[in-house]
Amino acid sequence: MKLEFKNIADREEPFFLLDCLGCGEEISVPERDMKTTKPVECGQCSHIRYLSYREYTLITDRFAAQLLMRAGLRARASRRDIPA
Repeated sequence: MKLEFKNIADREEPFFLLDCLGCGEEISVPERDMKTTKPVECGQCSHIRYLSYREYTLITDRFAAQLLMRAGLRARASRRDIPA
């Protein structure tokens, strides 16, 4: 499992790369979708993976520092755009 930032519409969006339990391929899941309870489907083998609350908390704990740092940098950049 990894954390990756993709540039979508000129914004860096966090994505979690989870391993498929069926074939081992990586499944790219947007961070905002991790907060919901919907299952994740592998694009390679169509295996459906359900994320438990425990797995969700372990993933977010592991990457919390990186996500918080990116949120702070994004907030600082948006403050520069506001005229004084």
